[in-house]
Amino acid sequence: PKTLGAVFEQMDMLLAGVLTTQVQVGLYGVARRFAEFPSTLASPIAHAVQTECSTNWFRSDGEGFRRLALRLCATLIGVALVTCLGLFLLGEHVIVLFDPESGDAAALLLLMLPGVFASVATSGLFVLPLGLGRIKLSLIAPGTAIVIQVVAAVLLAPGHGVAGVAWARSATLIAVGVICVGFAIPLWRQSRRLPVPSRGSPTENEDPRLPEPTDDAS
Repeated sequence: PKTLGAVFEQMDMLLAGVLTTQVQVGLYGVARRFAEFPSTLASPIAHAVQTECSTNWFRSDGEGFRRLALRLCATLIGVALVTCLGLFLLGEHVIVLFDPESGDAAALLLLMLPGVFASVATSGLFVLPLGLGRIKLSLIAPGTAIVIQVVAAVLLAPGHGVAGVAWARSATLIAVGVICVGFAIPLWRQSRRLPVPSRGSPTENEDPRLPEPTDDAS
């Protein structure tokens, strides 16, 4: 799964190098680095909550799992909105500030933003199944993404240059988001069928292996 993910993350740069010119690849690389900023912020949040969601699941606390999952998704949607809006409004100015000769990369960044938003907003739906040991998503999502990205780039790049590769990247990320939603819906339904923990079951701050404390005075 990690190998497929790594291949997917570099596939667009490889396609840009094969299908476009060296100058266009340089511009695409600049846009790509800025487009990675939202996911850089979102990834630690998603993985931090993943552990607690998994704990609730295996404790058969479906309500706690759903509550945390909703909170995680709402947080990531907020991160996606704020960061993508910031890149939309200020991306060109920041790119020119750091590299005045790469101003044309701003247009490529705008083409990537719909996919970036979808990817960040649904990133929590990607990590939750993995935390439950369900690795099928980690195989299907990047495998499908590689196929979509290659086909879309080959179709779009000849007529649109590196902008076609950017469109392909954006469409691929949206497709991955749809796949994650498709995996999350059955998981959500299954969480409703988890047995409700009894009042005497151990809480998250208690170790179920330890005996109950006794009163020495009795």
